[in-house]
Amino acid sequence: MAQQIVAVRIRPLVEREIKVGAQDYWDSSSTAIFRKDVSDSLPFVFDHVIGKEEINRDVYNVFGKDIVTGAVKGINGTIFAYGQTSSGKTHTMLGSDTEPGLISYAMNDIFSLVQLVRLMSCHYAMPQLFYLYLEF
Repeated sequence: MAQQIVAVRIRPLVEREIKVGAQDYWDSSSTAIFRKDVSDSLPFVFDHVIGKEEINRDVYNVFGKDIVTGAVKGINGTIFAYGQTSSGKTHTMLGSDTEPGLISYAMNDIFSLVQLVRLMSCHYAMPQLFYLYLEF
């Protein structure tokens, strides 16, 4: 049975935003986000909310690791990042010099798991990466 997990990540303000006095308008719980500046703000509810203090490793551990483990067992899986420009998609998926992204963590796990599978049988895995970027 197919299962979709929807998560949202709250990106902290970056240096250039802080310099111009930008404000953070969102607050969160583990499954919902809501506006700080609206007293009767209705929550937006998700399966997971990843707070601004969490790093890419935390994001991967929340749901990426299970998808990768399932894929090595033959279960199709997708990690899909979607959002507006500058929302943190590339940082989450590709990472930086100081903080690896989900793709790095996933590939490390895939190769480690494939090595274990090879020791036990003759199966193989064929990971694929698609990076689509369209800006209007």
